[in-house]
Amino acid sequence: MGPSSIKAKSKKRRRSPDQTLLGAVIAGVIAVLLFKFTISIDAGFNRQGLSDNFSVRQATLTIRTIIIDLCFFATFVYGICSIGLLLYSGELALNIFLGRPNIKGTQNKITEQSGLSNSSETFTSNNELANTKEDQSSKNSQ
Repeated sequence: MGPSSIKAKSKKRRRSPDQTLLGAVIAGVIAVLLFKFTISIDAGFNRQGLSDNFSVRQATLTIRTIIIDLCFFATFVYGICSIGLLLYSGELALNIFLGRPNIKGTQNKITEQSGLSNSSETFTSNNELANTKEDQSSKNSQ
């Protein structure tokens, strides 16, 4: 990754509450659709009979369980994402309403503070370099 890709990533737009709310609604709709789809798959599996052969019955139940659990897992993931985006949207709206500083402003303050620490480190290393040169010049003059 070159410096240009880092700059491109740092220029990302800041998300607004309405964008995150829309994302929450979309994820919620997908979760509801997945839930209905999973329930229909489960009902379809339950309508089918099971074999009398023990090995076939065990394999059938295992495959049914895996398929239904994967569908419920996808439903759960979208549902949790919907809830998280909804809460994040509320947080962004609350920050705008209360006039709290945004995340970008906080990151700028952190960058400025780290810049101050870097400049003090540079100042310290310059002093050490000057002291070393003075020691060498005093040894040369003796």
